[in-house]
Amino acid sequence: MSATWARIAHHLRERRWVAAATVVESREPSVAAGAMAFVAARVGGAPGAVETEETGGDLGREDLNAFAVEQGRRMLEQAVSLAGRALPARQRTRSVTWPASGPGGGEASGGTSTPGKVRLLVELMEPPPILLILGAGPDAEPLARIGGAAGFQVVVVDPRPAYARPERFPEAAEVLCTAPETLPERLLGPSSAAVIMHHNFLRDEAALRTLARHPLLYVGLLGPRARTQRLLRRLRQDGALPEDALSRVYSPVGVDLGGEGPGAIALSIVSEVMALRWGRPVPHLRDRTGPLHPDQAEPGGGLGVAARRTQDPGDPSHPVRCEAG
Repeated sequence: MSATWARIAHHLRERRWVAAATVVESREPSVAAGAMAFVAARVGGAPGAVETEETGGDLGREDLNAFAVEQGRRMLEQAVSLAGRALPARQRTRSVTWPASGPGGGEASGGTSTPGKVRLLVELMEPPPILLILGAGPDAEPLARIGGAAGFQVVVVDPRPAYARPERFPEAAEVLCTAPETLPERLLGPSSAAVIMHHNFLRDEAALRTLARHPLLYVGLLGPRARTQRLLRRLRQDGALPEDALSRVYSPVGVDLGGEGPGAIALSIVSEVMALRWGRPVPHLRDRTGPLHPDQAEPGGGLGVAARRTQDPGDPSHPVRCEAG
């Protein structure tokens, strides 16, 4: 592996985005075909923000390097402007020529190079999107399996050591035994999706308070509609839930696929996240009016959730929850 590729791989492991420019054709003596330059950036510190971490590689000319970095930054900014949604495949690569004669082009200093002497292929590289599962109960296991199979980097988080065990989640990249309030910032980028499934009112509230401060693509909250409304109302009352964060909260979770049981719920959740990521219209359960099942008097927490009256630890206002299965 070349030194340039090694740096690119390092940035991707650190969850930075990379735009790399490769020379595919050159009529400039100092520029060799196959030369590469890149710009690596951290995104998501603020909505739409692109913070350059490193520029590297060498195309043989400083002005060409600067042109390649600028083209890469434009591609990164375009991707980040989509607020976590995936950039279509046809827009992930771009062929550009240098020097360019149009506005914003790469005319060489002194005008000594003819426009179009070098052709570059600029490619966007991003780390896999994160599926953050908050709560490691039995219903989290099929969600981790399906999320991993769909190409997400699965991270499971639970403050209970007996639940946060890596052997229970072989598909997960990480299993963290920690509270929602101490989630690492690197997990909370614009392409991350989070599913809150503690089945505990106070833990769910703490998780939602934390996630609302970050521009995540998706926040799914398991639980019946009335419970979610109480939780959201509490957060609004103390200013912990900005209105722009409310649109990213999905509850009841999932796509209206039909079916029952934890596996079907997991499939509907991953389908919902995939649809949002790729900009596809789907029937969201949160938009459905009335009961989720004709034989239920009250809407449940997600696809195929069977209503069962149990204590909801920590819920100060309504000691009932719906559990999967």
